[in-house]
Amino acid sequence: PVLTCYSGQACPESGYWKVIWPFGRTVMAKEVIRHFQQGETFPTQIVKRYVLRTWPMQDKTTLDEERVEWGLLG
Repeated sequence: PVLTCYSGQACPESGYWKVIWPFGRTVMAKEVIRHFQQGETFPTQIVKRYVLRTWPMQDKTTLDEERVEWGLLG
């Protein structure tokens, strides 16, 4: 099992961490891998969503800063 944490939490182990994107989200930076030292706080990320809407309304794209899940790569 992969060690995971969320934005706003302290890094439990130094190493390279990757954002684990849930289904249905598109990100501004496709591959987010960063090195964190133990004790550093995991940051939020900008998430882009494309929302299909019924006629006569146009589809909508939103950008929001969100709390995300980070997984330890090693």
